[in-house]
Amino acid sequence: MARENGLHKIEVHVAGLCFDLEHEDGPRCLIAKRTADRNLYPNLWECGGGQMRTGESFPQALTRQMHEEFGLDVEVLFPFGDYFIPTDIGGIPGIKFVCAVEDDQPVTLDPEEHTEYAWVQEDDLANYNMIPGVADEIAESFKILAEC
Repeated sequence: MARENGLHKIEVHVAGLCFDLEHEDGPRCLIAKRTADRNLYPNLWECGGGQMRTGESFPQALTRQMHEEFGLDVEVLFPFGDYFIPTDIGGIPGIKFVCAVEDDQPVTLDPEEHTEYAWVQEDDLANYNMIPGVADEIAESFKILAEC
């Protein structure tokens, strides 16, 4: 009855590990550096995503987020797992997806979200100061995609 009574409004997020699978040098993943003024994980690298809106499916929310943050149209390929963002009021649950993007689309960053971006291959991950666990998730995604 909590939902019907307007109680326990929760925030749910989606995140996307977006890959260019057709690049001439091999698959690469899009990462972006969060702005310095972000409350959570300022100046760390991530893959993008954010809050779902009422009435959205997970793929719809992720597609919208990737377009808002990066100006990209993505194809959601498969769910990758869940995550939990600790906050001062408890936390935010989320679901990660692997998605694909065409290599000829230009990246257009939302300056309120990110200051720079990079397309990385698996060997490049150690060169970036990422949100804890994100580099491992990207590496695992590269392995899964290699098996497909």
